[in-house]
Amino acid sequence: MARAGNPIRKAARRIRIEKIDILDMDLPHVNFEVTCSAGTYIRTLAADIGEFLGCGAHLDQLRRMECCGFGIEKAITLKTLEQLAGSGEVAGCMVGMSDALPKMAEHVAENGLIEKVRHGAAVTTADISPPQDGSSEGLVKIVDATGGLVAVLNRSPDSVKYQYCCVF
Repeated sequence: MARAGNPIRKAARRIRIEKIDILDMDLPHVNFEVTCSAGTYIRTLAADIGEFLGCGAHLDQLRRMECCGFGIEKAITLKTLEQLAGSGEVAGCMVGMSDALPKMAEHVAENGLIEKVRHGAAVTTADISPPQDGSSEGLVKIVDATGGLVAVLNRSPDSVKYQYCCVF
């Protein structure tokens, strides 16, 4: 659309800006850090700030420092990843699938339920009690006794039956 000269309008969405810290200012360049909710377009935020100030603005760099509880301090470079893969030690820096879903309700399943899930049989609240904390809007991760992710299921508030999102 942009190449054809048609402006692209992003749909408005509710976001939350918790904090904006100016780290360095050497006009016309401003280096800042934002703590915000998911779904925030930082490029749009910069353009909106520039419009408000009457001078215009755009990003020339963008670096995500944290997302969903995973911070840059635990990240590794592609070169390091290649070295670890070459030496067979890459598993030590990988995050397990279950650990990658830290805010999702978890149900440790016994072998009977695991077999039921692996064969795609119906799973209901008789098999899995609904999360009491309201976490992840009805999503629940099914793990085995070792913490390995078996499946992710979803249940609507008005249903006793879980829907399959994915099975591993």
